[in-house]
Amino acid sequence: MRRILWVAMTGGDKSGKSAVCRNVVEEFGEAVVVPELATALIKGGFPSVPDMLPWSEDWQEELQQTIYPAQLGFETAYARYAEHCGARIVLVDRGLLDGAAYRPEEKIEDAIQCFCAERQTSVVEIYARYDVVIHLQTTAISQPDRFGKAGNGARFDCSNDLDAQTRHEASLQRAIKLDNRLWDVWKEHPWAMFLPAGIGVLGKISSCMGAVSLLLAKK
Repeated sequence: MRRILWVAMTGGDKSGKSAVCRNVVEEFGEAVVVPELATALIKGGFPSVPDMLPWSEDWQEELQQTIYPAQLGFETAYARYAEHCGARIVLVDRGLLDGAAYRPEEKIEDAIQCFCAERQTSVVEIYARYDVVIHLQTTAISQPDRFGKAGNGARFDCSNDLDAQTRHEASLQRAIKLDNRLWDVWKEHPWAMFLPAGIGVLGKISSCMGAVSLLLAKK
């Protein structure tokens, strides 16, 4: 039986993950996508920010605590689905370790340690789940004027009490900081790719296609 290629997609808001996943599926055909759990949970009824609750670190932690076991179940179910339909590729919209980037600890090493300890796992175990991790840098860096909420209704803004311009600038800084932290949690993976925002969505799609083709050829 052909071994399935597991690809974890990560990166900050508006980084192009959805577009890349869609194009990989269209190009290779034999591919399935594990959806982003935060979006699925919030659209499915998890109390949203700011519509139902104001943002807080407690809310963020409750969301992350819900995501982890749900994603384990999703990945297991999608592995079964991939085998059933003969897929060779499973694209995961955000790998399990993404949650560490959202923790309050300032040092990313401390955040990773706490995240793994609470879930009785390790970085090594999580890394081993994915053949390649592809980080798509947020467009908050390359196109700050176009960065915003559009494109994903489940995104939230923890600075909604500020005026529009200040809120936009705060969202930019938060997105850039989160993007950096996401790369920090994954950069030691043996097959970690960093795709800068400056190459655009088409450049990211092309680079991802090349990486997937290369890894499939090695199987």
